Amino acid sequence: MKKRWNIAAYILCVALGIAVIVTGTQLSRSENKRIFLQTNIDRIFQSSFSQFCNNLNIALPEDAESRQEYDEQNLKYAFLCTTIQSSTSYSENAELNNIVLAMENLCETGELYRKISPDLAQKLKRLSYYISDQELSKSVYDEFVKAELCK
Repeated sequence: MKKRWNIAAYILCVALGIAVIVTGTQLSRSENKRIFLQTNIDRIFQSSFSQFCNNLNIALPEDAESRQEYDEQNLKYAFLCTTIQSSTSYSENAELNNIVLAMENLCETGELYRKISPDLAQKLKRLSYYISDQELSKSVYDEFVKAELCK
C-alpha cells in the first residue's frame, strides 16, 4: 500500500514539474513577444515622428501640387503618431503627447508650415533624435506654449 502511494506521489511530482516547466516557457515566450511588439511600436512611432519633423525642415516647393503632397504626408505621419502614441513607451510623456496633438491640429487646419518657425522646426528635429529625453520634450513644449500652438 505504501509503495502505491510512493509511486502515485512520484507520478504527481513529475506531472507537476512538467506543468511548471511548460507554464514557465509559455510565460517567457509571451513576455518576449510583448517586448518585441513594444519595441516595434516604439520604432514605428519614432520613424513617423522623425519623418514628420524632418519634413518641417525641408524647403517647400512653390507649386501647389507638391505642397499638397507634403501636407498629405504630414497629416498621415501626424495621424499615425497620435493613433499609436498611447501604445508606445513614450505615452507617459505628457509634453510629447501635447506636441504631437498640436502638430496634428496644425496639419488638419493647414497652418503647420505657417505657424512653426524655423527655430522651432530645428528643435522638433532634435527632439525626434532624442525622443526619450523628457527635459527636451518639456523645452519644446514650452516653445509651443509661447507660440500659442498648444491650448
